[in-house]
Amino acid sequence: MWAKGKALKVPTALVRVEPMADIPEGSGALKAPVTRPVRGKESKMAVFVLDKHKKPLMPCSEKRARLLLERGRAVVHRMMPFVIRLKDRRQEESALQPVRLKLDPGSKTTGLALVRDIERRDTDTGKVVWRSA
Repeated sequence: MWAKGKALKVPTALVRVEPMADIPEGSGALKAPVTRPVRGKESKMAVFVLDKHKKPLMPCSEKRARLLLERGRAVVHRMMPFVIRLKDRRQEESALQPVRLKLDPGSKTTGLALVRDIERRDTDTGKVVWRSA
């Protein structure tokens, strides 16, 4: 139930607000907007991962993190940003790739992006052709 003066906090990027058309005008029902997720706007979020000695590993997807938590192979290390810690993995046993953390200082929130740090070189000249950072 909505309280007077209280707004429902929903991320606006994922929601389309539409008026309720199914309720008759004089029915006395709550006349609030219906929120529905916008199709095609889902983004793949990365979850930070630590080994059992709290050393960083490669980030994983939300789904993989959820499965690791359900199976008891990981515990939540931190909520904001969301970080899990694996119970049975060490950094020395894992394959790591160079990753950079990029910050996007927005007007309302600060965004985080993980970018793989790779570069391509021309085989003939040895010069950098493309770099992702």
